[in-house]
Amino acid sequence: MLLTRFSIVTILFIIGIHGIILLKLGRINFVQKSTINKTTPYSYYLCTQIFNESDLYLTEWIEFQLNVIGFKNICLINVGENLNKTLLSRYSINIINKKERQQEFHYCLACLNQSMKSNDLLFIQDVDEFLNVRQADIIYKNYDKYDKFHFQEIRYGYIYDTNQEMINRSLLETNIYRKPHEALGEFSSDDLRKLFNCKIRDKWYSCHEGHGKEMIKVGKIKQLGTHFHQSTPKVNGTGDTLFVQMRHIRLNHYVMRTREDGIQQAIKWNKGESKLGRKGEIDRNSPFYHHRRIYIDIGCFNGETIEYFIHFTMNSAFYEIYTFEPDPDNYRLCKQRLSQRKYKNLNIKIIQKVAWIRDERVYYRTERGRQSRISLNVTEDDGESIELDAIDFSSWLARLVKPNEALMHIKMSMPGAEVPVLEKMIRDNTLGLANKYEVEWIDRNNPRIRPIRIYIQLMFDSYGFECLYYTRVQDAKKVYQMNGAFDNVTKYYDWRKLSESDTLAHYVERPDMLIIENMI
Repeated sequence: MLLTRFSIVTILFIIGIHGIILLKLGRINFVQKSTINKTTPYSYYLCTQIFNESDLYLTEWIEFQLNVIGFKNICLINVGENLNKTLLSRYSINIINKKERQQEFHYCLACLNQSMKSNDLLFIQDVDEFLNVRQADIIYKNYDKYDKFHFQEIRYGYIYDTNQEMINRSLLETNIYRKPHEALGEFSSDDLRKLFNCKIRDKWYSCHEGHGKEMIKVGKIKQLGTHFHQSTPKVNGTGDTLFVQMRHIRLNHYVMRTREDGIQQAIKWNKGESKLGRKGEIDRNSPFYHHRRIYIDIGCFNGETIEYFIHFTMNSAFYEIYTFEPDPDNYRLCKQRLSQRKYKNLNIKIIQKVAWIRDERVYYRTERGRQSRISLNVTEDDGESIELDAIDFSSWLARLVKPNEALMHIKMSMPGAEVPVLEKMIRDNTLGLANKYEVEWIDRNNPRIRPIRIYIQLMFDSYGFECLYYTRVQDAKKVYQMNGAFDNVTKYYDWRKLSESDTLAHYVERPDMLIIENMI
């Protein structure tokens, strides 16, 4: 009988798998959670080799190492594609580019040699590995006794999330599972090994304990390896390597972050069956293979909804952000807010045109704040509208991105015009270019547009989207002001109880529309 996700979690709880507790390295007492004011005579340096690593994961890894663990500097030995310039501008890290795929960690010395001292500690690590520090003063207490510190690894990786489900979520917080580890005194059995798909494929072990990684004193380096390093001969009886107990410090190794990622890694290292236990080819046209991410906000108003997106979205710095705001007053407010210093490195483009169904001049009601809108019936405006430039949004979108080229999120706050614009996108077959929509449905009971609106909602389903819930802008604002996460924004499930204005319906592409061929 197949085990449910609930039963898996229950088993993990019973066998004593605990959450991740991460503290900075140094003289910190884990039990008392207090810092002792004593400066260490050494610094920590980190080096890794990467090959076409995703910006999404690399950013999380860098921020973790610098801001949580406390490494002084990082060297990336880069093989493959050039690194994202936006990413490089955000961090003080060293880069060495090379062509050879084999791991050659002597480059770490050339990369960091100018800043490292002989008494400093150098750690060789992969970008899917994170130190789990439970007792942070272990290195400090044993620094004079040993030349190297070896951290055993515990492997994570049998997970259910797809790449789409991982978006906006931290790798360290997803439902990633692992098998029990004997070094932690955890009980193991044949049933648990079957549960975690413990198989040997092409000499890769899905439940293998792994070798772990080493940290070494710079002045003692004779040769740097992948897992173990050679040090110069011992002096004065000094010990060589301290194998740090896993209950004090261990290395969390996220071997496979998602199902798609497992296939990508297998292909990357020419091991077709290495991760999922079978051969598979990743679809190069899949959005998961590309790193381009796009957010489009139709109806910028004063820029607050873009500000919320940036805050609530993990790695939002790597998004291309486009926003439409034709109202002159709103355009100035939007531009003013998004010109703040904290957004200067973001790729934001404000388009002062009406998102519409044709390239033409249209009448537009201005000076209405968030409710500024296209005049669909100019005879009823009593001279309140002005003529503005409009753009065929569907055609513009088709020029911006090709099918399956990017992960795209579109928010539509365009009172009354969302229906004709979405209808045009359906006719042009551009609705499926995006993976997520937030739509503010206005004039819900208008007899002239209600049948078309219902048709569009049905077409969302036909295109593979599901309306998960509704949110209000004012609720998002409250959570944002409290520096909270999107999970804390109130979700509603009956729009009849909500006002038309400022209520967004969230449409997300269903998982069954995201299955990569040969994965299941």
